[in-house]
Amino acid sequence: MTQPRRVAATSVARRIAEELGPDQDGTVGYQVRYDKSMSPDKMQLKVMTDGILMREIQSDFLLTKYCVIIIDEAHERSINCDILLGMISRAITMRMERNMAPLRLVIMSATLRLTDFTQNAELFPRPPPVVQIDARTHPVTVHFERRTEQEYVKAAVRKVRLIHAKLPRGSILVFVTGKSEIYEMCEALGAKPRSKREEHNQYIDSDQEDEESDDDEKEVPATDVSSSPETPVENARTEDSLTPASFKLSESEQVEQIILEKGCKKASGTGSGGHKGGSAAFTGSAFGSGRLVPIPLYAQMSTTKQAEAFRTPAENERHVIIATNVAETALTLPNIRYVVDTGREKKRVYRNDGVSVFKVGFCASSSADQRAGRAGRVGPGHCYRLYSGAVYGDTMPDFPVPEIASGQPLDDTVLMMAKMGIPRFRHFPWPTAPPAAAVLHAVTSLSELGAVRRIGISNDEVAITKTGEAISNFPVAPRHGCMLIHAGRLREGNNVEWRDVLVMVVCVVAALTVGDLFIPPPQEKKDEDKVKLPGWSKCNSDIEALLWSLGGYMWTKPADQDVYCVRHRLRSKALSEAVSLTRQLLAQMDHYLGLSDAERVSLCRPRPPTAKQLALVHECVTRGLIDHIACKSTLDSRSYLTRNHMVVYIHRESLYYRRRPSEFAYTEIVKASDSRGKNVARTCVAVDTEFLARLECPELIKRGSPLKMPPPFYSPSNDRVTAHFTPMYIPLEMPLPTVGIELSALDPLGLKVFACAILQGKVFPKLMKYRSSLSSEPTLEHARLLPMVESLRRYRCGSRRQLEKVWLDSPDVLRVECESWYKKSAHKAIERMWPPVD
Repeated sequence: MTQPRRVAATSVARRIAEELGPDQDGTVGYQVRYDKSMSPDKMQLKVMTDGILMREIQSDFLLTKYCVIIIDEAHERSINCDILLGMISRAITMRMERNMAPLRLVIMSATLRLTDFTQNAELFPRPPPVVQIDARTHPVTVHFERRTEQEYVKAAVRKVRLIHAKLPRGSILVFVTGKSEIYEMCEALGAKPRSKREEHNQYIDSDQEDEESDDDEKEVPATDVSSSPETPVENARTEDSLTPASFKLSESEQVEQIILEKGCKKASGTGSGGHKGGSAAFTGSAFGSGRLVPIPLYAQMSTTKQAEAFRTPAENERHVIIATNVAETALTLPNIRYVVDTGREKKRVYRNDGVSVFKVGFCASSSADQRAGRAGRVGPGHCYRLYSGAVYGDTMPDFPVPEIASGQPLDDTVLMMAKMGIPRFRHFPWPTAPPAAAVLHAVTSLSELGAVRRIGISNDEVAITKTGEAISNFPVAPRHGCMLIHAGRLREGNNVEWRDVLVMVVCVVAALTVGDLFIPPPQEKKDEDKVKLPGWSKCNSDIEALLWSLGGYMWTKPADQDVYCVRHRLRSKALSEAVSLTRQLLAQMDHYLGLSDAERVSLCRPRPPTAKQLALVHECVTRGLIDHIACKSTLDSRSYLTRNHMVVYIHRESLYYRRRPSEFAYTEIVKASDSRGKNVARTCVAVDTEFLARLECPELIKRGSPLKMPPPFYSPSNDRVTAHFTPMYIPLEMPLPTVGIELSALDPLGLKVFACAILQGKVFPKLMKYRSSLSSEPTLEHARLLPMVESLRRYRCGSRRQLEKVWLDSPDVLRVECESWYKKSAHKAIERMWPPVD
């Protein structure tokens, strides 16, 4: 069984195990990233994230370990979910054709757009049966506002206070868009002043998607609101004295309907209005008595903090769980009687030019129904929607847009499918086809990284390269994998510092993959905040800051790591996950490079880098960001130009914000959330243009013709031919510095230079004494050189080492061509000493 999130996979596995009872211990297991609990001998059901199953299907396309695959929460339509559905549909057919045990696929959801599957002949040639299971649930009364609230967080606070003051027992579940709004509500509901540690934890974010955060938050303190003038105590009231109208909290509300979730049937013995017959199912305080306990809940909180939302409230308290959309379907929370739905969600929107922006907008009506259904799990409930019925019916889309159709980058997807031998993406059985522009953008990006090459006449048909094969083995984005591959090649160049640099690059890649290690400072800085700057703020680059933060965390004793994070404004959960990913990647690098026990890096921790090592780290990062480079603009002193002439600015949280290098590479461009809405580049690294000029990337760097001055030459020390070029970075039409570049072994110019060097005695010193016997001085333009060049090309010899290897089997190779350049008096002597090796 797959789940879209880690928190859902673990909680569902535990819930199923509890319902099976202790006699079935070990029957249910789970696997998520960095964590698993399985008993291979006993396990019959495995719950995992869809990402884990994606990794499995790449190595075992027929999923031979399984007989039934359940895709749960399919309505979320993540990219992984859509790809899995397409692949599994083909695996089912292939297992039948091979007379293997049948594979069954179950697609589960409470609010699924069935036509995407039942009317999709590409995905399922024969429409699959639709099974509707009536779950027993309780009715939910939905209350709409006459006017849609724009300041929805403040409106949610008011509604929570009214529910607590006027209505009987039962916990409250509030849906907001992110962590910052969660803690804004906690503060507004009267949480007592925070400790320094709690204050540290509250300063989170901003632009990044809240659900992907791993903050290990402190519990928000409970607060007693019974004495608040806005929440009068009504202890004299009893639930039996209430009427359906009692649940209408303001004149502006419209009680539109009493709903049941689709596919559910009404439970017996419950009042239709939800005001009688259900009180015994709930616990906690009522009618304004006792404490109101705000509890934050969002994806990837620590298990300990998540457990707080599942705690049954005491008789003198009422829980108000303030959550992101993680609580829509992934979790079933106990004691929820009231839902306050802001109707909003935060989504990352990708523009055609590659810029992303986080936007808060209305969720789909199907999602709103999922939220309302949370109130009917234990007993009759109420959902208070802070928007009008017209917004629900006319403005909200029926279903959320599938992730694959949202314009999100598809680099991972295209590379994975190329690895599995699926070159034509338009012929893949998608539940919803991805935009052609997004596929083309991914193909272009991967081609520029050297991971794929185009084949055929269509721009979206690709084959994976050896570099792409290597990149695909790492569980990171392709451009991050490219950084790792480049770091591994330092070993081939006999760089004595390759081992330390490799560990550093792995740490940087882990930090970039996890993201959001740093906590932005509070908007209003106190005097002491100005003095106690975090240690990473003294670094010279964003990449060095990542390395400093993660390296310091790894060298800090576990007992002191939380203090370290508070002191340096770092997110401890993100760092913990980055450490786990670092260890995983280091172990994979051991295997990829075939390192001996003495060379292994899997147990290493990064040391403070020297200037030379840091420069090499920056080069590796630049290689992965080679298509993300910006140069100074003439518009103003702070602006830069990227490809397609887009104007961008360095993000104010970057350490380059004030230094402003001439050129830099960036990880992403986002639209600033302030009123100006500028395009800003995040996580930057200054580019060494000389390094950039030496890179071999025909799609982005045009070398042009070799310079005549200085002339190309053969170097005996490294046995290679070097020529000088003045390359250009194509996307920006930016000239790069003139550099000497070693030519490939069979480069036509290189073969000519090598041939001249042989005749001049520079390659084999034994020929030096016959130089005076040359009939003419060899030059690159001389026609007599062509037979010698052709022979070198035929035997694939562009270096001394290659030529010596050929002479082991064919000692006369090149003798006749060389003799033709010498006077006849020297021919016999040359023939006797040939081949001219020591």
